[in-house]
Amino acid sequence: MSEDKHISGGALVYSRLDGQLKVLVMYREKTDSWHLPKGTMRPGESLAETAKREVEEETGIKIELGEYLGKLESIINRDGKIINKETHYFTATPIGGNLTNHDSEHDRACFIDFDEVLKRLEKFSLYEMEGEVLRKFQKKLVD
Repeated sequence: MSEDKHISGGALVYSRLDGQLKVLVMYREKTDSWHLPKGTMRPGESLAETAKREVEEETGIKIELGEYLGKLESIINRDGKIINKETHYFTATPIGGNLTNHDSEHDRACFIDFDEVLKRLEKFSLYEMEGEVLRKFQKKLVD
């Protein structure tokens, strides 16, 4: 088995709609999994640039980045290849775009109530424990 390191950037994109805190998530039917938008860092790209590009590519939404929330680390075995994955997350707010322009990698991109997103990410995340990102964000809101 070979070993690789994979660095990604992503964002917890949030908005307040009708007084409710909503978070942007994506759903993939094939794996029955929910995700925050994120993706692989390109050579010469900063983590912030990666996060902005990936959110727009995957969801169709343009964002303004906020605070750095930290990173999640995981080890993935894909077809006998061990991947050490490091995903860095920022907070972000939408500034334009359209959810109908999300990529074909996911079946749906939508804003959902914070509490519901937390339940879905804790139960249906595939690799990273993205519920931790929401809990960090929630703690920042309270502090």
